Amino acid sequence: MDHIRMTDGMLSVSENSVEESKISGIFLERLSGSELFPDLFRVGIPLHMAGEMGKQWRVAVMELLRRSDSTMPPIREQMFRLTPRKKHILDNELSNIRKRITNHEQFGLYATRARELRKKRDNPGRIRSQKLLQLVQQLKDELPRGRSLERHEERAQIIKKGYERLNKLKQRPAEDVANDETEEIKAIEYDLKVLQDQTPQSNTTANQTQNLLSVTLSSMDCPEPLPITITQGACYSSLVWLLRDLHQVDVPNIWIRQEGKQPWTPKGLGLEQVEYDKMIEEHTLDFVDSTNNRYYIVAVVSENGNEFPVALDIKPMGATRQCCQPNHCGTLRGHLSTIWPTRYVNSAYKRHKPNDDPNAILSRAFDTEDLTLFAHQLCLVCSPRP
Repeated sequence: MDHIRMTDGMLSVSENSVEESKISGIFLERLSGSELFPDLFRVGIPLHMAGEMGKQWRVAVMELLRRSDSTMPPIREQMFRLTPRKKHILDNELSNIRKRITNHEQFGLYATRARELRKKRDNPGRIRSQKLLQLVQQLKDELPRGRSLERHEERAQIIKKGYERLNKLKQRPAEDVANDETEEIKAIEYDLKVLQDQTPQSNTTANQTQNLLSVTLSSMDCPEPLPITITQGACYSSLVWLLRDLHQVDVPNIWIRQEGKQPWTPKGLGLEQVEYDKMIEEHTLDFVDSTNNRYYIVAVVSENGNEFPVALDIKPMGATRQCCQPNHCGTLRGHLSTIWPTRYVNSAYKRHKPNDDPNAILSRAFDTEDLTLFAHQLCLVCSPRP
């Protein structure tokens, strides 16, 4: 926007451009309302947000500046501080690294230390998120993938060195450093024990072989069975690691099939996500790869006597992106017709609203206004398209 300029460290906007933009009263009210306004500048303004929403933010912020007077001098100074983008990236990186390794307890200490160093803006000893992010991304590049004992122990040493790099950023009492080292040793021992308990040993004896469990997992996107052998008594979280290591499924959500959970299909299949800390009891499971923050719901399809779950990508309510290209499908029926050209949907039912009219469900917009993400929401009775 050419009419927004930085002058002497301050952003400015021409009054004509503000008036020409015709900012809506509702949008300004959101910015200057009593609940949002105090926090708006504390967390930062997304002045670099792209698209129409970014334009509205920028113009509305400039309008607030124009309306402000001497009773609000801190606004300008606070508004143009560094936004929390790097902080959010740092948190995401720490979370994603932990998901991809078996050294949970040890890396948890590393992540806690990184967040302690960042702390609040007004802390004089705080380390900037940008510097911490560089160290975390360096560690991420150094960590090898894999669930083997060799890779696990290799990662433990790399994380240990990464922890030492964090501690060099700020001088600490020797007693605190010694306590950290003690806690890290305990965490490494704990992580190793958990891995050994969950992983079948290569030198399995005849008695040990009897303690192995065969599990079949099928993707809701491409139902080709993936057989996995795991130790009897292992938790569902172990399957997550094996899917990542053996089948390159980075963020698997695992689901259990249960019969007799709804009245619209012959088996009445219902899908529920597993509790990952619980022991594996089911031998046939489904999963969805939710890599890249995928938004989806689960639907059960009944067609020609077959009954199976599918993952349907869905847009959040109010999102401007279109779910089908090049033509926007508009409704649930239109969406399903686009993604399933050889399948006709006769009727649709909602598990959480069993009395809804099936035809009305198919005629509504397919978004999250009335459908809950990451849950079994729909049952679809289908037939082959002529």
